[in-house]
Amino acid sequence: MISKEEWLKLKKKEKILRDAARILRVSEEDLPKTIARFMREIKEMKEKI
Repeated sequence: MISKEEWLKLKKKEKILRDAARILRVSEEDLPKTIARFMREIKEMKEKI
């Protein structure tokens, strides 16, 4: 069993995950893949300039 403090931390992290997915307009499951793609694109753009 987890403590109330641990549960609240999990809920806060869950909200951050949902918010990030909403901002990027992807599902929560696709968030890591989408962020990795954006990071690659940013790196490629930086190399071009």
